[in-house]
Parts: sequence; structure tokens; C-alpha cells
Amino acid sequence: MSDAQIQAIKDVFKMTPRLSMDCLNSIKILMEKAIDSELLRLEPTVILENMDIAEKVMYLDYLMENTNTKDKEENEAIPLEEVLKREGLTFNDLQDKN
Repeated sequence: MSDAQIQAIKDVFKMTPRLSMDCLNSIKILMEKAIDSELLRLEPTVILENMDIAEKVMYLDYLMENTNTKDKEENEAIPLEEVLKREGLTFNDLQDKN
């Protein structure tokens, strides 16, 4: 986050207690629309109607994550086959035998 963004957040935080509920609700709606727009820009196939604001923010954070971080997580992931092997299991052991 840039210094300008941090300062803007501090300024908004200082102002919000002095605003009416109508004004705060209007600001909230604008912020949610901005988040929706950013999500659609990054992931055009996202279905926003199925998400609340917390989910939208978490998904936006995920989409904006550094590519190197995602690559590192993928490289460090342990394949299911390896986990099963370590536990002495096979795919057949996972099948429902009923």
C-alpha cells in the first residue's frame, strides 16, 4: 500500500464519525461498487451476486496477490499422491467400498 493510500485511509477514518448515516451508507455503496468493478476487471467471469462484501474483499486480495507468492505456494504444495504415500495409502483406499 502506498503512502498516499495510507494517508487517505487515515483521513477517511478521521472524517467518518462526523458524517450522518445516510452519508456513510452512500460512501459504503460507492466503495462496494468500486470493489465490484476491480473484481470484474481482474476476473471478468466472477459472479458477484453470490458473494457478500467480506468474500469480495478476500477474493480481491487473492487476485491482487503477488504472482511470485502464488508461484511459491504452488511450488511448495505437496501432491495428494505424495501425502497418501507418506500415510501408506493409495487412491483405492479412499474409494467407498459399499
